[in-house]
Amino acid sequence: MERDDSFNLNDVGAPRCASGSNHGRKGKRTTALLSHAGVPLVGLMLLATLPFVASIQQSVPRVKLKLLQAGSVSLFLGPSDGLHSHSLLLDEERGRLLFGARDHIYLLDPDNLAHAPRKIHWPAPRDRVEMCRLAGKNANLECANFVRVLHNYNRTHVYACGTGAFHPSCAFVEIDGVFQLLSSTVESGRLKCPFDPLQSFTSILTGKMRPSQKKKKKLFSIPLPALSSTHQKCISERHNFTRNEICLCIFLP
Repeated sequence: MERDDSFNLNDVGAPRCASGSNHGRKGKRTTALLSHAGVPLVGLMLLATLPFVASIQQSVPRVKLKLLQAGSVSLFLGPSDGLHSHSLLLDEERGRLLFGARDHIYLLDPDNLAHAPRKIHWPAPRDRVEMCRLAGKNANLECANFVRVLHNYNRTHVYACGTGAFHPSCAFVEIDGVFQLLSSTVESGRLKCPFDPLQSFTSILTGKMRPSQKKKKKLFSIPLPALSSTHQKCISERHNFTRNEICLCIFLP
């Protein structure tokens, strides 16, 4: 008996058995391929890609700049020994951009990057650098003060921390008027800043206050590989600059 392979328009939209299916057999699950003349294969493919297109549209950046548009791209050069970027702090409201690098903190104008930035030289103590070298660390990539923590403390000051050649330290930086590091506020950066310049971590400074207010501020430094760890250490220190307690928590593996 010959099989009829002719195509009938009246059969459009009716279930058609896929190859290897058990359609029509009693007690067996049926696998059917539905087709319709009004929905071509290309249309089905486009419908399948709609979620992907929607996800792309949701990922549109808030600000877009064209390359070299109106001279908006500027080349920023750091120290003569090379620029090592380790932290950025953008404050759009106050129009300032802080850039933490090796032995330096830069203050730039985000609206005029071509303008010469102001900078603070904050190197690690010489004895710490020498001890770092004697320990076998890389003199250029590890034995220096890499500024890795920058947080707005209030409208006039920023709290900064650096690795300090594997002896981290923190201090307040005055940014309103004179751009300077307040040497009288330098303190230990243990549990506030990683020792290793390449260690992954994150930090959060909570709370808003004015110098005259007596509210607590907390800085949490969390190594990224240990976010799921239940082990943590917390310390509390009192500083004469603000007369407010700073509680710092670091999650350790």
